[in-house]
Amino acid sequence: MGDAVHHVLLALAVLALGHAALRLASRIAPSGLERAVVAIVFGVAAAVLEALALGLLGLGANAVALSAAAALTWIAALALLPTPRTSVVGEVSVWWRRLGPPWRLAAGALIGSFAAWVIWQLGNPSIGFDGSVYHYAEVAGWIANGRPGSILALSYDLPYGNYPLTDEVALTWAAGIARSWVPLSLWNPVMLVVLMLASWLTLRNLAVPARAAALATTALVTPPVVTRQLNEPQTDLPTLAWVACTAALATGAGRRPALLVPAIVSGGLALGTKTTSAGMVAAALAVGVVLARRRAPPPARWLAVSLVAAFAVGGIWYARNLIDHGSPFWPFASTPWGDPGPAFLNLIDTRFADRPLETLDGRLGDYTARLGGIWLLLLGAVVVLAAAPLVRGRRLRRALIAAGAISVLGMFLWSIAPGTGEQTAPGQLLGSGWPISTVRYILPAAFAAMVAVALAARAPARFGIAATWLLAAAAAWSVVATARVPAPYTPPPWALVVGGTAGALVVAAATVVSRMADRTDARLRDAPMGALAVAAAVAVGAALAPAADGFVARHAQVAGTSALAPRVVGWFAAQPWFREGDRDIAFISRTLLAPLAGDHFTNRLELLPRTTGCARVRRRISRTPVVVTHPGFLRGFLGVRSYTSGRCLSGRGPDFQDPAFRVYAP
Repeated sequence: MGDAVHHVLLALAVLALGHAALRLASRIAPSGLERAVVAIVFGVAAAVLEALALGLLGLGANAVALSAAAALTWIAALALLPTPRTSVVGEVSVWWRRLGPPWRLAAGALIGSFAAWVIWQLGNPSIGFDGSVYHYAEVAGWIANGRPGSILALSYDLPYGNYPLTDEVALTWAAGIARSWVPLSLWNPVMLVVLMLASWLTLRNLAVPARAAALATTALVTPPVVTRQLNEPQTDLPTLAWVACTAALATGAGRRPALLVPAIVSGGLALGTKTTSAGMVAAALAVGVVLARRRAPPPARWLAVSLVAAFAVGGIWYARNLIDHGSPFWPFASTPWGDPGPAFLNLIDTRFADRPLETLDGRLGDYTARLGGIWLLLLGAVVVLAAAPLVRGRRLRRALIAAGAISVLGMFLWSIAPGTGEQTAPGQLLGSGWPISTVRYILPAAFAAMVAVALAARAPARFGIAATWLLAAAAAWSVVATARVPAPYTPPPWALVVGGTAGALVVAAATVVSRMADRTDARLRDAPMGALAVAAAVAVGAALAPAADGFVARHAQVAGTSALAPRVVGWFAAQPWFREGDRDIAFISRTLLAPLAGDHFTNRLELLPRTTGCARVRRRISRTPVVVTHPGFLRGFLGVRSYTSGRCLSGRGPDFQDPAFRVYAP
């Protein structure tokens, strides 16, 4: 199938799961933003479950099988679930009409700028270090073997297959259908939108004034530690989005206890994406249980179903580690009766709480540049906890104490997380950079801190005013900090200006046209929305397809990427056979290079065992390219174990060489 067909198929599969999830969500939340968040949670959970289930048959990345499963899910929803009483189009139309002209133009400009960011990102993709080493290498491996979630050999030292893998499975569902990198590039921007919606909903559920909620949400979603993950994706942004969804649904449980069901599923998605979410997920669900206790709880059978679903989408990785290695958090934490942790991880076990002054020494500017206004939110949460007993109003006082305590708990959990402190092991290459890279683990605590400070804006008199001004300062700091982040993390300012201007002009033109056509609203209500949705999905899929070809070559040309070996990737991308794909590529190195899977994931990547005999190496090089690095390459950063297979090629000249990599073609 061609690129356009695959991308249209992906768009239709997303539409099918989305519509099915919307019908189910309408049974819990009949309308509003809560329904949208529930539908997002159910839709992504369904994609993960279907990929894992089909993976048992070796079809977990098969485009036809995944699309058929999505279609069957949609058919089942049509047959078993009633039509929602309130249409999404109707809700959005009402909301849009209530906005005044200035706010409509502002919304159009914001949407246009975001669209320009995404378009620029597709033209200048930066896969990033972690994406190249294991996030996308796992996606490529699962597309090749058809078994998402299976453990792959990606390193001689680090068992990446024992990390939580829910995010990578969701990416495999999308990339398996599209057979391109395009959905991978779009995923984190989509999750940023989810984060914005869920953060806003959380704060409004807690009766935070609209102005303070807008400032708080801006302060959370715009600092560099978040925006840097748009073009060099990591799992921290999706984790934060699922934490926010869990909180949004849990805080709504006081009005609608049934929201605890999707909140539990969302918590499973968060835990399955990254272990750093555990504390905030537990706190959010506890708040939801407390709020829901005044009303009739959801039926026990639905809570049981939600727990099973949460386990299937997120808890399964912990269960596998417990069975295989004796610890659910292996390799990050081992037990006396289980397998010891990898030797390399023991070298980066220092925590921020162990050496706070040594860790901050000389790095305060780096932390500030990454966190932006999050610094103010964290500090503000501590002040909120200290001052909350003085606030008038029992309910608000209790809410402030709880939010402040949860925030401080989140900061404490970050401070005792492995790798957050200055390392003490002598000769480690990672000593200076590792603590800075782990500052992103604090994002769940930052979400709780945002909630605490935003809640304080409800307080009367000076305390509430001070909290609002603090939110404004944090939002401004975050925006300015991101504006200073260079490419390839952020697009040039002119692209955002052009996109924003175009978005505002489209809104203005649409407003004029709608005023000229008196019957526009009636025609919109009478239009066949199903057919329009399908047509829109086809158009979006077809529009995205051209970005698939040449994706890897464009990535190799991006300056400033943190991904390994862009010159090696560029050399491969220039070979005619690489563009055609369907090759095995072997590695004798501390890491694979995920981009070498090709634009359509048709090349199969394999890490040769570190003690592979020379006869096997020579047989492999007679029919497949082999990528080799010296055992000293990234020693102490990606591993410490030695490997000897590369010596077998020392007498042959490489077909390509840079300071670190050698490539031997057949």
